[in-house]
Amino acid sequence: MRPENNETNYNNCICKACPSYNECTQRTDEKGFCMDKRSSCKIDKNSCICGSCPVYNENNLSGGYFCIDEKGY
Repeated sequence: MRPENNETNYNNCICKACPSYNECTQRTDEKGFCMDKRSSCKIDKNSCICGSCPVYNENNLSGGYFCIDEKGY
């Protein structure tokens, strides 16, 4: 199940500090990939750090490429 899409989770989310947060995701102001949806941008999955995100851990998520696919919920 996806984490709740709320201000607390957005504030705890590390998406903007993630190496996958690239020029495209900045331009489209995508944040909280694990709460919202897949990214509309091309993401290098080798740069994803979902497992180190507090939202990931607090919600017992699994998988690791939430901005690319929606597995793990």
